[in-house]
Amino acid sequence: MGSQNPMADYNTVGNQFLNVYYTKFDTSRGEIAMLYGPNSMLTYDGAQFMGAAQINEKLASLPKLTHKITTADIQPTLNGVLCFVNGQLMIDESGNPLMFSQVFHVVPSENGGYYCLNDIFRPVSYTHLRAHETGRNLVCRLLLEKKKKKKK
Repeated sequence: MGSQNPMADYNTVGNQFLNVYYTKFDTSRGEIAMLYGPNSMLTYDGAQFMGAAQINEKLASLPKLTHKITTADIQPTLNGVLCFVNGQLMIDESGNPLMFSQVFHVVPSENGGYYCLNDIFRPVSYTHLRAHETGRNLVCRLLLEKKKKKKK
């Protein structure tokens, strides 16, 4: 009871990080490298990138994107904050949003701020979502459809 957590309120840290991250990503992506460190890792749809320079190079190669966060869950960790985000991603203002999930592990930096140590991004395909929308006993609608095709 006598010791106080030296880390700032984890919800504040997580929400501030997410606000800065997605604002920079959507409007001034060239500045996003400052949110990563030399030991940071990004896993982008299964491909891994190590260090701020490689991460910045990967993110700079993407088309114009706009994020809309639908949910953000934030938890404290032993050495930082874990943020789990679900949202919609507009690609080149196409009008057809792609759903995505992203996880950040945000840790204190030596200068008193915070940076992203780990970042995992996955788009969620419409096909994947359809696979889980059916009844409790049906694991995958796609398997059922495949089975029906074989019977014909």
